[in-house]
Amino acid sequence: MSLRDHIKSLFDAPSRRQQTDYSQDIPFNAITGVLLLYRDLINGVYASDGRWMQETIRNLGHLHHHFANANGHSDLSIIAGRYLETADKEGSITTAFLDFLEVSLRSQFAPNNDNDFVDGINETLRHYESPYLLSQYVRRERTVKNQFGQEIQYTTLGAYPKAYLQQDTVVQREAIEPTLEILADPAYSVPAKDFRTALDRQRSGDYDGCLTACAATVEGAVKVVAKKNGWRIKGAGLDTGAQSFLSKSSLPDTLISSFRPLANSRNTESDAHGHASKVELPESAARHYVALAASLVVLVQSQER
Repeated sequence: MSLRDHIKSLFDAPSRRQQTDYSQDIPFNAITGVLLLYRDLINGVYASDGRWMQETIRNLGHLHHHFANANGHSDLSIIAGRYLETADKEGSITTAFLDFLEVSLRSQFAPNNDNDFVDGINETLRHYESPYLLSQYVRRERTVKNQFGQEIQYTTLGAYPKAYLQQDTVVQREAIEPTLEILADPAYSVPAKDFRTALDRQRSGDYDGCLTACAATVEGAVKVVAKKNGWRIKGAGLDTGAQSFLSKSSLPDTLISSFRPLANSRNTESDAHGHASKVELPESAARHYVALAASLVVLVQSQER
């Protein structure tokens, strides 16, 4: 990793980068439960030689300078004690804890072969009614030619877990979580990036940008499923693309009415066309568009053969 890439990765924790209002605190029991999960993983299933937490602690020192003198330590108790206790006194324990999760899961020594550990963290957060959950690792498929001209396909990490503010229970269970599972498929790497952008922008208060990313997510999912099924989609844009998609699918054509609110709003209210309506979106509208985009991704993916 180059120096530039290393510096960029240090400050890529959204909970630090985005100046968001964290009025919804994570319950202390949830923080304790997740730290116990880390302890069990490090001491049991994932026998660590100390490098994982050592790298995490070093990188956290760049985000929270009061913690910089902890560099060189590799004990998880340093996180539970000095780091979070100091953050709690300064009133920023939620931000500090989310930074810990995001930074630790970006480490080259983290157990990122699958999303089991992320799922375990989310189960713990959900059990203690945390307002925040983590998105999953996203993998990308790439095809390259070797020296003999043969095509070789391999998978790389395309995105790391990020904290996001979860929706109400029904939307979260029936739309957001299934969408994140669908988008974990490497074939969906482009719409996965757009959906994560939508969640990030919703969390940071950029509701116009959130709408733009929501529309791009659905449009990208349509293209992925069409490509997998060998369908040729005519026209550009979400509205015409969805019409063409529906005409080839087993879904009724009348469902185009479900795509149009997102497509029309993108053209008039998002930042994609310079705020055509000149009216800033409220938070409630952004939450609606995230839920709508997620439900449409689930619908589109149901047609995958």
